[in-house]
Amino acid sequence: MAARGCLGRPWFFREANHLLRTGQAMPPPSPAQVKQIMLRHYKLLKEHAGESRRSWHLRRHLPYYARAMGRESDFATPSATSAPPASSRRRCGSTSDGSDQ
Repeated sequence: MAARGCLGRPWFFREANHLLRTGQAMPPPSPAQVKQIMLRHYKLLKEHAGESRRSWHLRRHLPYYARAMGRESDFATPSATSAPPASSRRRCGSTSDGSDQ
């Protein structure tokens, strides 16, 4: 079940490894850290997936990232998750090149 646990939480394995090594849980990543991870995910999708696959992946993962950032209401409606990637990036506070606003 670890794979399902890391949907929208790719830092899951880092946290699990830390827990196994030290016996102590790591604090969750800050919203800024989640945003950087999400933007890296977008950049990697941009480099390795076609437009349709990238859009599919973004629609699937953005609500998970938004929840981790405390912004799940930004993606609560079906239209929000079916929006084009540029619109989704704006809701997450990113410019078109992936840099912060």
